Amino acid sequence: MSLQPNDLEIPGFTGIVRLFPLSNLVLFPSVMQPLHIFEPRYRKMMRHALEGDGLIAMALFKHNIDTSAPSYPTQTQAIHDIVTVGKILAHVELEDGRFNLLLKGISRAQIVREIATEQPFRMANVQLLREPSVPQSLERELRGELVNAYLCHAENDSSQNQLCGSIVEQDLPLGTLCDLIAFSAEIDVSKQQIILETMDVEARCELLIKYLSEISTDTSNLQEAFFELGFPPKFSYN
Repeated sequence: MSLQPNDLEIPGFTGIVRLFPLSNLVLFPSVMQPLHIFEPRYRKMMRHALEGDGLIAMALFKHNIDTSAPSYPTQTQAIHDIVTVGKILAHVELEDGRFNLLLKGISRAQIVREIATEQPFRMANVQLLREPSVPQSLERELRGELVNAYLCHAENDSSQNQLCGSIVEQDLPLGTLCDLIAFSAEIDVSKQQIILETMDVEARCELLIKYLSEISTDTSNLQEAFFELGFPPKFSYN
């Protein structure tokens, strides 16, 4: 399903967005993400956005690439076609031309096609995506299961525990709750991308519960291994 620009009230949205692809970040709607912009092409992207609608679409590369290389092939590297359109909420331009900014995810979107541009960064025509509604009774049931799974995931991490409490206390739509938990939990970016692409909220919630339980199981197995080997271990002389 798609939305017209005024349905989501994104000022200035024309259907064309700047693409900022990364290999280690999936942005979700309603999430606020600090970013540091240092590459020349993305400095130009920032200025272009600030002079225009202030929108940047975060995308994930389909395959791992060496982003530490001096010039990795961002212009040709394949990206997932479900992205998140974000709005620049605040920014600071540093003396050397780098930027620090705060980007808020606004909407999932699907890339219709990338467009030719003389800019050094990529641009695309996108359609904004709408979430289907969930029956209220089912939403309550799924919310309870998700919160329990997140509590189990966070119980051994004080910072995650605090974050968990602040998220679940809010009266958020189930889809938004899923997105915030998927972003804050220690889930691999490839799985975060799958969650981003799952438009059906019921299916998204069930998938997230599965991923959270897998993390909890892995953590539990690791703790058991520590006790079997003796923990803390003896000093190494390497």
